[in-house]
Amino acid sequence: MEEYEEKGIPVYPTLIASCAATIAALLIAGGLGTPWLWFVAGLIAMLFAIGSLVVRSMHREVMSRRWGLDILRGWEKTLLIPALVLYPASAALGAADLTRGLWSMMPSWTLIVGFFLLATGYVLVIQALQADAPHAPQHYGEQPRPDADKGAYDILRHPIALGAILLGLSLPFLLHSAVALIPAGLQTILLVAYVSREDNWRFHEYEWYYEYTRKTPYRLIPLIW
Repeated sequence: MEEYEEKGIPVYPTLIASCAATIAALLIAGGLGTPWLWFVAGLIAMLFAIGSLVVRSMHREVMSRRWGLDILRGWEKTLLIPALVLYPASAALGAADLTRGLWSMMPSWTLIVGFFLLATGYVLVIQALQADAPHAPQHYGEQPRPDADKGAYDILRHPIALGAILLGLSLPFLLHSAVALIPAGLQTILLVAYVSREDNWRFHEYEWYYEYTRKTPYRLIPLIW
């Protein structure tokens, strides 16, 4: 446990940096004079702030979590960091498309899809962070309590990764930009690869994980995978 706390990627500062970079990319690439970009940037900042306050008030320890052990899982950096970088990349491309390029504008109804993906992604991430995850750091090496409130982890083994994918896919729809789906799609591929590697690692490291996979058979997508 001590080794886990000392090594790895600090989660919350990394998420703050990714959120700030996404907002900056929106406004810089699209220009400061576009009201819609300010609205999208404000919406992202507001949801991130609300989510942070909720998690901090209920599970303060989450704010100090780190992603993995460098010694055992150095491949995390090669998957997670590029995935986080693709958030601002998608925002920049979509904002430029919306305000300057007009390369691949989507119809206006796609806004509904964007709002749905954004809201669902944030709710899923916040709910998962508040739940007692079976593979949270406090459970490393030991089986979690059977009566623990697992929340979304009762349905999926990696709900936070699914939330991150939904958040990434929401940007192209909010910005009416089909071309922004390219970095969002690459991000999805990286996160799917991360889930696959992470799940296999847990399966080999935790003796009790096999039983959890039997009760919760789906990694990322209900009824599919």
